[in-house]
Amino acid sequence: MALYRRGVLSVGNATKLARMTRWEFEQMLGQRKVVRHYSEDDLRADIEYGRRG
Repeated sequence: MALYRRGVLSVGNATKLARMTRWEFEQMLGQRKVVRHYSEDDLRADIEYGRRG
């Protein structure tokens, strides 16, 4: 979690390193009030991806 918090690891890589599911890792981030690294560009890309599917 510390590496994710400092921006060294992406959430995907931090999840793998922690040997947790994405859901578990996201819950832990919330419990510890860790700010997510998610920009408006990330949101736009996710919306576009969802529209294609």
